[in-house]
Amino acid sequence: MTYPPGFPIHPSTPFGAIPPQPQNRRALTLVLGAIVVVLGLVLAAGIVFVVKARKGDIYVPGLTLAAANDPGVDPFTDPVLVAGAGNLPGNVALSASVGAPDMGGRAVNGTEAGLYATGDTSACDTAALSDRLMADPATAAAWTSVFGISTAAIPHYLNTLTPVVLTADTWVTNHTYTSGRAEPFQSVLQRGTSVYVDAAGVPRAMCSSGNPLAPPVSAPLGGYRLEGQPWSGYQSREVTRIAYNNQNVTAVSRTSTIVPGAPTPVAGTSGSVLQLLNFLTGEILPRTMGGLLDLSGLPPLSEPLPTPADLNTPFAAGTDEDAERNGLLEAGNPAAAPAVVERAAKRTTACRPPPTRRSSRVPVHRVRPRRRRPVRPRIPRPRSPNPRAPHPRPPYRRRSRGRPRRRTRRPTRLRHRRKPIPRHRRPPNRPPASTSRHPRSPARHRSRRRRCLTRRRPHESRNALTCCDARALGMTAC
Repeated sequence: MTYPPGFPIHPSTPFGAIPPQPQNRRALTLVLGAIVVVLGLVLAAGIVFVVKARKGDIYVPGLTLAAANDPGVDPFTDPVLVAGAGNLPGNVALSASVGAPDMGGRAVNGTEAGLYATGDTSACDTAALSDRLMADPATAAAWTSVFGISTAAIPHYLNTLTPVVLTADTWVTNHTYTSGRAEPFQSVLQRGTSVYVDAAGVPRAMCSSGNPLAPPVSAPLGGYRLEGQPWSGYQSREVTRIAYNNQNVTAVSRTSTIVPGAPTPVAGTSGSVLQLLNFLTGEILPRTMGGLLDLSGLPPLSEPLPTPADLNTPFAAGTDEDAERNGLLEAGNPAAAPAVVERAAKRTTACRPPPTRRSSRVPVHRVRPRRRRPVRPRIPRPRSPNPRAPHPRPPYRRRSRGRPRRRTRRPTRLRHRRKPIPRHRRPPNRPPASTSRHPRSPARHRSRRRRCLTRRRPHESRNALTCCDARALGMTAC
């Protein structure tokens, strides 16, 4: 080291000396490097997740939220809605007390009064839906595969259905027309959607797309991921599911619960009558199912149609791919996949508040409630028989505690009272001043004395007795 020290010498290059980097730039470089490493790890994890999902190791089935009368993707037909016939008012909805809690939602009997609504006219054109399906054999074959009937039986089957409007968000198994086949997926239809229902009250087709519908899977609702935008007021616990043919929602000990057995039919009606709510008048009226098509020109049906109870069973997929997409264990088996059940249990545990523990070591002090003074009953005044007469005055009550209050007298103004004259200002041989109010007392002439002192002439002495003083003392005037 040389003394005295000079300027620092930096390593030289062909382009000049290189100054050393400051410490803050070095720290910033380290932070940016760490961020790049973290992003690389996240991207790698995402790639692994996607690869595993494609292989079938990880897959979360979806639950599509379908808005009111939304045709969705790949519909079977064009909408067959009747303009203005199925517009459900905003204040018409199924009561939250109807149904029993089941699998994250609530189960309701399909024959429940007021579950479906209607107007004065039909909400869907059944003849148009039949003509459009019969005009396309491929679409008709995919549509009938859901119900297990032939294409020739489409008009006869549609004649057993009735168009209604949903009064609650309903969970169904929907279908899309993809690659010449009906591809099933789980969906929730919003309140106000127009659908076709059978005699058991199970939705069977959509009026906005012609898609065939089936009962939902027998799996918990919380095990699915939502697809689509939730609408205002959507709650998973308020989603309704039509009870299966071996379930009956009834009241046990004033609590709605599910018991084994077929749903109880409505008293006084046959099996082909539903109690529908007229959303224009608010009345619940019986409605006979079907009978909206004229089948006189068609050949007679050669095969029997499936009964509503036979079709009201948990959904079972036809292929393993459809079973995985709908959260089922395998094809032909309506049991839910274990991953779906486990995911729903985790969500339920995460949403449940932790139980509060009270330690036995810490004494709990109970606060006694504050005693309130009893409220004395208010005695009403006796009213006069004549309503126009004044109310009688209550009797005078004398004070019972303490001495009676004395009425204080208002002090009077004493303008004529004056302070007595000091000794050094009194004239000689004058009696002391008095505060008496007698008219002949010297206090009456005090003001005159002060006037005389102020009117004294300049040549007169201060102690001289003037004529004014003589008059003030009652002496003979000068």
